[in-house]
Amino acid sequence: MRKVLSVIFLSLSGLQFFIVNVLAFLSGLPLVGKLSSLAIFTGAALVPHLIGLAFGGFRYWKRDTGLVLLSVAGVTAFMMLSIVCLFKSEEFVRLTGENAFNAFSSFYTGGALLALNAGLGWLLVKTGPRRVAIE
Repeated sequence: MRKVLSVIFLSLSGLQFFIVNVLAFLSGLPLVGKLSSLAIFTGAALVPHLIGLAFGGFRYWKRDTGLVLLSVAGVTAFMMLSIVCLFKSEEFVRLTGENAFNAFSSFYTGGALLALNAGLGWLLVKTGPRRVAIE
């Protein structure tokens, strides 16, 4: 039961980290406002993450945290690629308008956060335990 609860809370934290990554790609806020909102949402994502790690006994925290961050980076990258491909379609641009893509135009902040998540996740997975005993 503890493992199930751990996976549920780690999944919830992954969803919240995904929201943080998507917010990083949104434009329209000044940099200070964007960074403060990213910090607040990251703090909110850490709460279920720590609960999930606590249900797992903090035994494999590097592996679990790394997998969450790598998964979030992959899903976010795939979503942004999908959005770019959608806006390359003339029919979609005609339906939504040419200015709709401007909402996702903060590529430097979003790309930096995406690279940070992927790099930190990869590093944590690599430095975590090599083999996990089946309990």
